[in-house]
Amino acid sequence: MRGAKPKSNILHLVNGNPSKRSRKGVEPKIPAVELEKIQPPAYLNKRSGDLWREYLPLLHQAGVATRVDLVHFGSWCTEVARYEKACVRIAKRGETIVGSRGTRIKNPWLRVAHDALEKMIKIGAEFGLMPLSRSRLRIEPPEKTDKDPANKYF
Repeated sequence: MRGAKPKSNILHLVNGNPSKRSRKGVEPKIPAVELEKIQPPAYLNKRSGDLWREYLPLLHQAGVATRVDLVHFGSWCTEVARYEKACVRIAKRGETIVGSRGTRIKNPWLRVAHDALEKMIKIGAEFGLMPLSRSRLRIEPPEKTDKDPANKYF
């Protein structure tokens, strides 16, 4: 897709409509996740699961995490864990290694780290995990729900 990323309807309302083009459709309102019921997916490794448990409550508090975002968030956790693993391997063996022909070559883990970092930044920006992307987010915090339905009468 060329050009600037399309804005959500909420951002479009906040920033105004200088082009005076009509907005098509209404964005669906997706409820926030209930943290007590959400467990890390089975496909996440130990480190990815730890990241999931650490960051999901923060995203929930910011009003960013919804049920449909969980797979996307799991991908971010996987990429962070992959980046960390690659950095450890690079630190152990160095940025260059001896190849099969006896010559010095670039450590293949550098490519893994680079790819993981790119994906991590791209996915993280969608959740507001980068300072600049966080400043662009305009999210309403999730509504607090009472466990006891009788509380709404008091």
